[in-house]
Amino acid sequence: MALTWLRDAEAGPWRWQPLAAPGYSCVLGADGAIMLLADGAADVQLRPAQAGRSDAWVLLVAPSARVFVNGELLLVGVHKLQDRDEVYLSRPAAPGPHPAPPADAGARFYFSTERLAEVVPLPGDKPITCARCTADIVPGMLAVHCPSHGCPAWHHQTADLPCWTYAEHCAGHGCAQPTALDVGFRWTPGDL
Repeated sequence: MALTWLRDAEAGPWRWQPLAAPGYSCVLGADGAIMLLADGAADVQLRPAQAGRSDAWVLLVAPSARVFVNGELLLVGVHKLQDRDEVYLSRPAAPGPHPAPPADAGARFYFSTERLAEVVPLPGDKPITCARCTADIVPGMLAVHCPSHGCPAWHHQTADLPCWTYAEHCAGHGCAQPTALDVGFRWTPGDL
């Protein structure tokens, strides 16, 4: 699932907000904080890029808005967001060229596709193989899909088969994802 990292004030702590379809409007408040409002009308919007993908989102920007993505002024009204993209909403400024975001005139947020490990019933209608014990995980059985980008590994996670938490890291080939269920996010904007 995609999410955004926001903060209520320039020096405040970062907090995350999950994104769920169908979309959000980005509104820059008078206090300098960005608010994401579900399905509101605004000059800056976040929308799912395609049905069925919870991690693919686009940024839609009206011509009157000044938005920077990773420090570059967005000249086209649409941008496909990538993991850890920085989005800066600038307050309206005097007419003229503005090659870089002004120092204290707006606010920023970060887009992320990082997921947390979550124990869920295995979806679908076919069993799959547990990456750790190699036994089948049947649909509906509690399991964890490794949240690391690109790792397809599923693991049992029941009282009898705690395959996800059995070792310190995911059993997927070459995956270093920690398996503690309370590990939290591996990246936050505070890491910058």
